[in-house]
Parts: sequence; C-alpha cells; structure tokens
Amino acid sequence: EIIDSFKVNKDIDLVWKDGEGGYKELVYPITQEEEGVHILTLKYNDKVHPDNTINYTSKTIIMDKTKPVKGEISYSEAALETEDALFFREDATISFMITEANFHEEGLVLEDKRYLNRNNGAEDTYTLSDETEGNKRLNYTLFDDETDTWIVTYTIPKDEYGTHKVTLKYNDICQNGEIIFEPKTIIMDQAPDS
Repeated sequence: EIIDSFKVNKDIDLVWKDGEGGYKELVYPITQEEEGVHILTLKYNDKVHPDNTINYTSKTIIMDKTKPVKGEISYSEAALETEDALFFREDATISFMITEANFHEEGLVLEDKRYLNRNNGAEDTYTLSDETEGNKRLNYTLFDDETDTWIVTYTIPKDEYGTHKVTLKYNDICQNGEIIFEPKTIIMDQAPDS
C-alpha cells in the first residue's frame, strides 16, 4: 500500500520494475499537474510471513511550477510623506505581499543601505546575516491561505537615524523566477540640535 499525502483517498497507480540484484523497484511518478507537497508512505506486508512488514516514509517532495507573484508594498504611518521619501520619528515598518504556493524563508534576500546624510556620508548595510534571535527585523506570516499570499514585514528601529534604501528580493525555490521590491526611501529623523 502506498499513500500520497497530496492525494489522500484517491486511486494511485503502482508501477513495478526489475531492479539490481533481483530486487523489485516501485516507481511512483509525480506529474507537473500535481503541484503541491507530497509525502509518500509505503507499507508492505509479506503474505507468507505476516510479521515481516516494511514501513517507509519519503522525504517531502514539492512540485512547483508557478511563478511567485509580486504584490503591494505598504508602510506604517509616517510623520511626513514626500513624492520620493517617507520620514519617521518612530519605528518604520515596510510590508511586502508575495503570492507563492511553496513559500520558503531561504528565498528572501534583504539589503538595507543606510546613509548618515541624505545625499552622501558614511554608509552601512543591514542584511539577513545580521539577524539574531534577539534582533529580528524581518518577519513573515501567511496572510491568506486560500490564495497562498504571504506578508513579509521589515522594521527599521527609530534609533537607526539616516536615509535607508531597502531592497527585498524573493527567489522561487524551484527557479520559477525572482521578484524584486524597491520601496520608497525611508528617512529616520531626529530632533535638530539646539
């Protein structure tokens, strides 16, 4: 008996062929039309020796042929908005919408370039390699399970003064494409010196 988590209670065609050393190989094809997550469970009972059974569970198999879809970008409330920038006195949050059936965290690539003055000056860059358990700026959650839409949020702390140019990329795990988000410039402002 073989059970596919993707096709529970559906008929499954089994194909046996001769393998090496006199063994039989069970071939179970998964087609592109069967997009989704498959976990196969095989149970074999020896009719002559009923106590001799084989149980096998496969690795997770993901069939994915759909490109990720780039959604909207939204922002937490800014103190001031201009045509090309948003000014914040408190933490700034950018939200990115991604529609992807087989979303995976490893596909996210973040770059936040911070300039200490708007046009030039010293620069530092925050990437996901800077994330720690106590300092996580990037989070993601399933927004709508019917459409497989995810919301990815990136928060810039209020004490990260300067001009931030953020880029978020998402790479499909099955190489169905890449999407790139380039939100507005974020300026973390502070009160002028008296």
